[in-house]
Amino acid sequence: MRFKPFCLVLFILIPHTLSSQAAGISLQFPFVSHFNAEVNGGSVVLTWRDPADTNDMVFEIRRYSQPITAENLSRTDLVAHIAPGIRVFTDYPDVDNSWWYAVISIKNKRTINLIVPWRNTLGIPVTFKSKDEIQINTAISNPEEPQSPQPSIRPAPIPFLEGRGFPEKTSLSDDAAMALGRILSPEIGELWVSAEKEILKADYSDTGDKSQLVLKGILDGSFDRSDWPAAEAELLELSTTENLPKDMKARILFYKGECRYFQHNLEGAFLSFLVSSNYYYKESRRWMIRIYRDLTPVS
Repeated sequence: MRFKPFCLVLFILIPHTLSSQAAGISLQFPFVSHFNAEVNGGSVVLTWRDPADTNDMVFEIRRYSQPITAENLSRTDLVAHIAPGIRVFTDYPDVDNSWWYAVISIKNKRTINLIVPWRNTLGIPVTFKSKDEIQINTAISNPEEPQSPQPSIRPAPIPFLEGRGFPEKTSLSDDAAMALGRILSPEIGELWVSAEKEILKADYSDTGDKSQLVLKGILDGSFDRSDWPAAEAELLELSTTENLPKDMKARILFYKGECRYFQHNLEGAFLSFLVSSNYYYKESRRWMIRIYRDLTPVS
């Protein structure tokens, strides 16, 4: 029984739709489109496109100091009535304020309070330049008035190459070549790290608490043997120990990054070094640069 109202609505709407299509009736939006505003000196030039059906229609130009909505439409300023087909209007508002505009349709003497930003109203306000800036721009654009030379952006002009044009190629000195090489090729500079396992200075000592001794045993055991899956599993188990110092957690992540790197898990290694860089920035960053170079295809 609950479907009867729905079926009744379809029974009424379908014949009406078919009859409307047979009569050639089409739905048309009763408001303008492509509404635009441009500042021209102290005036605002408004342009738009008329709707398809403009019979018995007239347009109102509305202006307000705030975004125009259906709620505040009655408080806006009525600037002018415009007949269809004109599609342009010039307004001269107070240049000290910013203004929003809207074009409202009136059909058969009934106002259609439809506000659609960027269609029949502006999405941003019209803002004028300051009077001093307008005067400066006007003076510069007037070729009959004497103009003071404008300062150049460069402190000195670009040197003019006389004679043969560009100078001949000159070899770099050894120091300059080495400095440039360090910039272009990190493997020459101190940021590059070779693909060899690395022990942090904090783990050189054999002394420490229980967790430090466990970490030392992993480094001297599976890590030293390059058994990377076993070393990573042991480091993972150690990281679950409660109340680990943050410095210890960072070192465990650093060594997990090495294990992942040597297992060709570059993405996982990069994340481990990224977190460990909070405590071991220089050491972790060298590894991250290497991973980045490994992930970057050679062009």
